[in-house]
Amino acid sequence: MATAVSAALFAAAILPMRGKLATGSFSQQVREEDELSPLMKSALLISGIAGLVWTGAALAVLVYSYSLIAGEPLSASREFSRGFFNYVQSVETGQAWIAVVAISATFTTGLFGFRSRKGVLLLVLLGLSAIIPIALVGHSASAENHTEAVTSLVLHILGLTLWVGGLFVLLLLGLAQWVQKPPRSRRSETCRELDLVVGRYSRVASVGLALTVASGVINGMLRIRNVSELLTSEYGVMLLVKTGATVLLAGIGFVLRQWVIPQIRGADDDSKHGPVTRLWRLIWVEALLMGAIIGVSTVLARTAPPSNEQEYLDATPALILTGYEMPPDPELTLWAILWRPDWLWTAVAITMAIWYLRSMWRLEGAGEKWPLSRSASWVLGVVLLVWATSGAPAVYGKVLFSAHILQLMVITFLIPVLLVFADPITLARRTARGREDGTRGPKEWLSQIFTSRVFSFLAHPLVSGIYLGVSSVLFSFTPAFRFSLEYLLGNGLMIAHFLTVGLIFSYGITGAYARHARGTPSRLFALVLLLALFAVLATVLSASSQVLEPEWFGVLAQELQISALADQQVGGKTLWVLPVALLAYFTVREVLHRIGVRAQLERSENEQA
Repeated sequence: MATAVSAALFAAAILPMRGKLATGSFSQQVREEDELSPLMKSALLISGIAGLVWTGAALAVLVYSYSLIAGEPLSASREFSRGFFNYVQSVETGQAWIAVVAISATFTTGLFGFRSRKGVLLLVLLGLSAIIPIALVGHSASAENHTEAVTSLVLHILGLTLWVGGLFVLLLLGLAQWVQKPPRSRRSETCRELDLVVGRYSRVASVGLALTVASGVINGMLRIRNVSELLTSEYGVMLLVKTGATVLLAGIGFVLRQWVIPQIRGADDDSKHGPVTRLWRLIWVEALLMGAIIGVSTVLARTAPPSNEQEYLDATPALILTGYEMPPDPELTLWAILWRPDWLWTAVAITMAIWYLRSMWRLEGAGEKWPLSRSASWVLGVVLLVWATSGAPAVYGKVLFSAHILQLMVITFLIPVLLVFADPITLARRTARGREDGTRGPKEWLSQIFTSRVFSFLAHPLVSGIYLGVSSVLFSFTPAFRFSLEYLLGNGLMIAHFLTVGLIFSYGITGAYARHARGTPSRLFALVLLLALFAVLATVLSASSQVLEPEWFGVLAQELQISALADQQVGGKTLWVLPVALLAYFTVREVLHRIGVRAQLERSENEQA
């Protein structure tokens, strides 16, 4: 999986493309197969072959997992087939692995059909989605701290995919070039390509390494309760072996980035011990170590931790429904200090903060000033994102309807407005490095996305406002609501959906980066229309005599000795707060802006007179 997805990522965003493709036209596609560079052809071939192997391996895991669980040998009998299909349809492990098989098969099929960078990048995202069902059937799924364990495992597999897969893709690309045996006249060009490709991969590998180490430490802390278990249990010993090998690999990666890669620039590798030769030797050593780590990780995933599961003889309703004990009674101080980390969104927030501050310092280092108010707005938005996903709104949002609505309002309205006011797109355009080899880096993708007609249509305040209001109503009165409460995947999709829609709506309301969203009347009308939709939803929730999701909120609110119906009415009133505040703010800002413009015109007329 790692090799297939990483090879597609190399083809979509890392490898240079030769041929008749104009470097200034990023929407033009390659028309003929011959126009693809040899490296590009090799990467697509590697990804296709690895995808076929991945599909076969996932299918084998699916079949052998049922054989192991059912205690039946492989056979073509009717009883085995009937049990296998029941396993795929009814058992979570079977459902997860059939999802992996479907994702891998779709990925591989699409890879042999797509030759544009957009299509291959979509396949990369599809391939990465297979991480979720894999993480949901590991030991983390049955851990006491279910959310922390699963999210840290998702980050762990994601980091390994970027790091390990890229390493094996580099190795296979090197083998492909060795088989082709380019003439001496092209060796200097090969060195330049290696410098470019390895340099770009090293940045991706750094992110993968950081994710792997941080999430591995978190996951290990959730499994190992005592230090003595590291030496007295099989799981602990193998965890120490994996940690040592990972540290050794990190050291080799540091040598590659600090010593070998700079030596490639300007070299032609005429000698047997030139920089390119040393580079491939280090990659071979790193690949062998990584193969050993994958082997240890595979056995580690099949080894029961010393404290894998805790038996709850007197399980409370909160523990049965949410996986956690009931939080204390909500008090004002607890809304600031209560904490249950969601490592996925915490990692997203930390990445956002590091990128923004680093870009700001780089811009100021180049002699340009960046407004401090924008930086403060970004930092505050990131802090609120962590608070909304890991703080009291997330903790109480699992047991109280009003807290759940508050969490959604903060994610949908407050955080997007703060992030948009920070103007990250302008900062990215000023600091990101452009590419001139036909590939699309961050700067090119930003230009492609935010100047496209699709984004201009979606960011129109009427379109995004109507979609936001309708999707909120549908979410509240469909099984999607229960799915977001009961499953970790549903909760993550809910946060991602409302945060994304909120960002697009905020861009449309502010009139930034959208051709059709600059008129004040349309923006005001969109806000009023959105407020009307939320008013209908709030009225229905406040006036209803039935509790929404009574099997969930009704039971949990009773355990807190709170009326579920009264709490639902409070949640309905909460729906008014942020939309009304946004409408008031926007109206006052527009009035003040028009007063300022009129005063400026009057001053100008007086000066002319």
